[in-house]
Amino acid sequence: MSLLKLSIIIPFYNSASYIGRCLDTVYNQDIPEYLYEVICIDDCSPDHTKDIVHEYQMCHSNLRMIEHAVNKMQGETRNTGIRNAQGEYIWFVDPDDFIKENCLKAIVDMLENDNLDVLNFDFFDFYDSNKILPNSISKETELIKGKVWLNELNQNFDENASPWRRIIRKNLLLEKKIFFSPRRYEDQDFSLIVVYSALNFRHINQYLYYYYHNPQSTIGEKLTAFNYISSIECGVNYLSFYNTIKEDDPEFAEKVKLSGLWKINFGCKELLYYTQTYRKKMINAVQPHLSILRNNNYFSDSVKRYFSYFEVYNYLFFVLSPLMRGLRFFKRRIR
Repeated sequence: MSLLKLSIIIPFYNSASYIGRCLDTVYNQDIPEYLYEVICIDDCSPDHTKDIVHEYQMCHSNLRMIEHAVNKMQGETRNTGIRNAQGEYIWFVDPDDFIKENCLKAIVDMLENDNLDVLNFDFFDFYDSNKILPNSISKETELIKGKVWLNELNQNFDENASPWRRIIRKNLLLEKKIFFSPRRYEDQDFSLIVVYSALNFRHINQYLYYYYHNPQSTIGEKLTAFNYISSIECGVNYLSFYNTIKEDDPEFAEKVKLSGLWKINFGCKELLYYTQTYRKKMINAVQPHLSILRNNNYFSDSVKRYFSYFEVYNYLFFVLSPLMRGLRFFKRRIR
């Protein structure tokens, strides 16, 4: 087996204020550095995060930095990490967060002893006031299939979406061709499919990660048309996954479908204001699933009508949307 057990992947963009804290915990560990690597990926960050990473490289030979020529957003940046990782397992860590010190030996032992595909764990919510709150999603499990855990989960499985709350066997991603989509909410369908696909899965009640509630993060940003179209695309991916598992796992598949419909319904809030580029993306995404979209009782009345008369409404919106966007822009300017 390869000596390199773990690849810690840290994508960064404007993270100079936090990357040092993150890397300090990554290197305050209880296994030799030749057993793991750290891959920092610069997504065209305009600040001096790259310079800080260079300083750490002077002291740590297992730290690599990859620089994007163009900004690709978080999902594609993580994909760069997957494609370049040399470790047997992958742990995605965000640069404004940090991990528990001296935790890697116990993690590597668990991964090896149980031959795990996915190790899922709890985390701490960390705030600027130094308030730290434990966040747990389920009881600890023995070695089971990931889909069994998802079926027995009492919470919404989207609460488990953050990619940093698990360590994943790299070959599971490569063999199943599981990668992040280039949009917002890219972690939701990624995490769902990863956990469901794991034949050897464990969830442990150990708090291995500190999630920083960064007021500047994308989670708190103002919603734009890109967020809404991303929600539709994410929902469509859920419907595709529903079609994949509905014969073998109908009860859980139904939950996946309902979550996908919710995401599509939410994205349709901006239907009238989409640009033609976004409208074409949305039409291409939902077209294969029109029968499901037309035959459910979940959507609001306006969204039901839209999918019932899909071709007619798209023709009308082609004419009306530029006018509505112009009117909204004018109203915002005169406020």
